Amino acid sequence: MTKFEKMLLVLSDYYTISTLFLGALLFIPARWIYVFYLPAFLLIFNAFDLLGYRNVLGFEREEDKSNLKTASYRILQTLFEIALLIIILLLSNVKVMLACKFAHWFGAQDVLFYIVGRYKFDAVFSWLKWTPLGIIFGNLSAVEVKLQAAAGIVIATIYIILYGG
Repeated sequence: MTKFEKMLLVLSDYYTISTLFLGALLFIPARWIYVFYLPAFLLIFNAFDLLGYRNVLGFEREEDKSNLKTASYRILQTLFEIALLIIILLLSNVKVMLACKFAHWFGAQDVLFYIVGRYKFDAVFSWLKWTPLGIIFGNLSAVEVKLQAAAGIVIATIYIILYGG
C-alpha cells in the first residue's frame, strides 16, 4: 500500500472527520458560551491524535525500532496541543484554557481516542502515568481511566461555568 493510499484510508474514517468537524463547529457558540471550548478542544485534539497515530505511527510502528517516528509524532502532537490552547486563550481567557488542559490531564482526550477510534478498553493502561491516578497508582484499569476522565470533564465544566467568564 502506498503512502497516498494509507492517507486516503485514514481520511475515509467517518468518525475521525466527524469529530474534527464537530470540534470546529463548537468554536462558533464558544465565542459566547465559553464552556463549549472544552468539547471543542477535546474533539479537535482527538481528531489530530487519531489521524497522527494512524498515519504516522499505526501503519509502520513495528518497522521503526528506533522510536524516531514516535518521538517525532509526540513533538508534533505537543505543538498542536499548545497551538490549540493558545487559540482558546486568545478567544476566551486563561481560566478556560487551563480547564481544557485540566480535562486533558485527567485523560479525557485519551478516553475519547478509544471511543472515536473504536478501540477496546480491555488493556492495562501503563502509559497513562502522567495523569493524576497514574502518578499515584501507576498502571490503571479501564474503569479507573474512564472514571478519571469523567471526573476531569465534570470538574473542568463546572470550573468554566463558575469562573470562566
